[in-house]
Amino acid sequence: MGARCVLLATALLILAPAAAADELARTQRRAALLLVKVLSYDYTLASRCRGSLRIGVLYRSDLAPSVAGAHAMHTAFSRLGEEGLTVQRLAIRASLIPFQRPAEAVDRARRAGVNALYLAPGVPGDAIPALLALARAGRWSTLATEAAHVRLGVAVGAVQEERAFRILINSRAAALEGSKLSAEIFKVARIVQERP
Repeated sequence: MGARCVLLATALLILAPAAAADELARTQRRAALLLVKVLSYDYTLASRCRGSLRIGVLYRSDLAPSVAGAHAMHTAFSRLGEEGLTVQRLAIRASLIPFQRPAEAVDRARRAGVNALYLAPGVPGDAIPALLALARAGRWSTLATEAAHVRLGVAVGAVQEERAFRILINSRAAALEGSKLSAEIFKVARIVQERP
């Protein structure tokens, strides 16, 4: 009986991390799907993207949680593109954009040809205004999975609340990026007011 318990406990220890990784991948896929679905309601997206939706996954390279979250979302966005999913007939591509200073991030994003920025968890709030100013100058859509980022000026969020996701839209931020969102998306989204 004791050997069986040890064997069962060992199996659980081996399988638990794999199950957690699978759950994280499913969660990130749902978030990525929601974010690109919201972009499909943007009347100006195709004119701003010129051929493909290139999402720069922005993360702080010196913060482990930011790195992990970014890699998971990059994988989720990339898989959507590999599966042939499109947004307004735009192919989906993703690039990892590490940074420590906002200007460095935007320069890397420009070189990667991005037209949308996803801010990974761990991007500090004090860096967000500078990142958004540079993104808005390029008329890039901004995306996040943290409500705080949307309150700070990111246009679109897919935020997990318990086991479901909530779509958050900062309509002022979206307008500053050049987005014109259909009224239909506002029926299912929560409008977020930007914090000064």
